[in-house]
Amino acid sequence: MEKFFKRFGEGTKRIQEAVKTALTQEEELSKKYLKEERLMNERDGLDYTDEELESIVSVRMKNNPHRMKIEKEIALLLKGTE
Repeated sequence: MEKFFKRFGEGTKRIQEAVKTALTQEEELSKKYLKEERLMNERDGLDYTDEELESIVSVRMKNNPHRMKIEKEIALLLKGTE
């Protein structure tokens, strides 16, 4: 039982660290994605509205590396508590 709680504590600590990183870095990442989308929009002559570009960025943010790390750590924690 002690081994279970040790793994659980380590797993929750990794999740907490991943969430902290996401909270501090996602705003800048969102700005970066929006800048990239605007450049591609202009370069490709697509004429998307700001609302459409923000929607594209929103989709990208759902799968950004920080959120993927959180999901991975949660999955590892759940797998380790079976």
